[in-house]
Amino acid sequence: MNAFLKQALTGAALLATSACGSQSPADGTQQASGEVMVSTAAIGATRGNYPAPRSPVMLGVHSPDIAGNLGALTAMFPGRRGWVVKETYSTDVRWIGGLLGDLAIAAGQGFTPVVRLDYARDGGNINPQGIAVAGATIPWEGGTSSNGSWGRCLLSPDVSARDGDITTPGGTHKECYLDYIRRVLAAPNNNAVHTWIIGNEMNMKGEALGFPGGTIPYHVYGDVYRSARALIRGTSGHGNDAVFVGGVSPNATDFTADVYTSGKDYLTGILYNLQPVDVDGISIHAYAGGVNNASAGLQTFRTGTTGAGLGYQNTLQWIDALGYSQVPVLLSEWAANVEGSSTESNVASFIGTALADMNAWNGGGSNHDLIGAVWYTWNDVRWPQQSLALYPAVRQAFANNSNTYNAGDPNTGWGACWRQTTSPTRLFPETGRTVRGLFLSTYDSRGGLAVFGYPIVEEDCGVDTRTGRVLWQQWFQRHRLEYHPEQPAGSQVMLGSIGSQLAREKFGINPDDWTPGQSQPASNCSLIGPFAGGGKWVCGPFRDYFNAKGVGVLGYPISKELDFLTKDGRWIRAQWFERSRLERNDAVTPIPIQGGLLGCEASGFVGPGC
Repeated sequence: MNAFLKQALTGAALLATSACGSQSPADGTQQASGEVMVSTAAIGATRGNYPAPRSPVMLGVHSPDIAGNLGALTAMFPGRRGWVVKETYSTDVRWIGGLLGDLAIAAGQGFTPVVRLDYARDGGNINPQGIAVAGATIPWEGGTSSNGSWGRCLLSPDVSARDGDITTPGGTHKECYLDYIRRVLAAPNNNAVHTWIIGNEMNMKGEALGFPGGTIPYHVYGDVYRSARALIRGTSGHGNDAVFVGGVSPNATDFTADVYTSGKDYLTGILYNLQPVDVDGISIHAYAGGVNNASAGLQTFRTGTTGAGLGYQNTLQWIDALGYSQVPVLLSEWAANVEGSSTESNVASFIGTALADMNAWNGGGSNHDLIGAVWYTWNDVRWPQQSLALYPAVRQAFANNSNTYNAGDPNTGWGACWRQTTSPTRLFPETGRTVRGLFLSTYDSRGGLAVFGYPIVEEDCGVDTRTGRVLWQQWFQRHRLEYHPEQPAGSQVMLGSIGSQLAREKFGINPDDWTPGQSQPASNCSLIGPFAGGGKWVCGPFRDYFNAKGVGVLGYPISKELDFLTKDGRWIRAQWFERSRLERNDAVTPIPIQGGLLGCEASGFVGPGC
């Protein structure tokens, strides 16, 4: 996957201008020609309303000692209360009681509590071996060693019960992490929290201690996120909780050696291993550089402190490029440093400037809203230059601004589709529709009329109802073309999985079942699937057609060959594939197979061509 990401991200363009400015690729490529507004009229809502309690205001604070500093905290929010984020480490069960007790106080004062469930970091967060908490004991490999890390717990003396632990070869650490979440959800005051963040800056070496190779693979994070979300939302009293994807470090490898994969690469990898329908929200991080020059500081906050880094605006745009423009986003870490020529008064002034900028961004018609912006941090000896407790003028800036700026609306703050190139063009008079740019070159190179049929609608934003991804697309009689700007040049147009969609929704076929379901029907059959031994048997002319067109056009088979009743009342032989339904038609030569009119069926379009 790493090789794919390095290719993909050099070929995709990030839009680096403000919401109101003209939009053009920031890296000099010509992959994206602009953006279009996403509206309910264009794509329809595919997500229910945001389920969890949320702050009415933009501002929040990370890691305050709430019980010890309640007066100072409430003074920064003299009107409506904001977000409060506190983290806990999965290697220390001793923190749970104090954490939830603090957040219960915050909730009682009207704040919106968030728990970030970190993996263990290096040093200092290690649970002594055998400590008992609420009558339960977790033994820990290595005892009180300062080298413990996420997943080092031994859940049971029975080795067979420890599958997934780091002590198991090839293990993913998942069960130890989930065990920790169970303890949080069972502790007193757990019902004070209904917003959770799974992990933190997973692309940094310090977060990946104990993992083979010192990295957290994308698929491992995706598996842990899905399992953690299911556990949290399956717990009594937490069925409507919002579980956020952890924020990546916004830096690239040129910023610090501790970043083993750039934030942009890692965000792409984990979102490819998830789907928008699986995700309640995404947390992001963005930091300003020096703010003695307010304009320069604001630009770094928007687009990153290094050329390959991320700010809040280009992170949101990249999330949109990956098809997640309907997913709520929380800026769970942001700050500017009091250091060097950036004085306390500079930072205090910057808070107002940055909040006004985020508010204007949220007001942009095609921008992806932020639902909150949480300052990092309250008081941390590692980050004194960002610690609110040390700077009265910065705290006063909070008090002056906290009630002014509303949080973005997670139910209407959709982002934008990335539009494909618009030339050359070809009008199809048979349907009156035009095909442009990369869609046209794909149409011509992958079989033209015989494979796709005629275009039935103009290109536009649309939603893949199976995954929830929002993408620029165009429907044809037999297929749907989708634009994926994050892919490498030459691979940015894909055929949509409308076969999987229709087969599941209308015919009860499970497109994720890769068992053959039958023995080999005949000698002229091949078992075709995504991995050895998995897939469906494809025989005779169906196999010949698949071999001629390939998985890029058809996807893998998801059914066996079967009898199919057409709309005009004819029984034919057919077979479902991820992107098509192949139908036997003896009038077609040299292979008596053609694709069914799935584009017409899946789009619901009625008109010329359908």
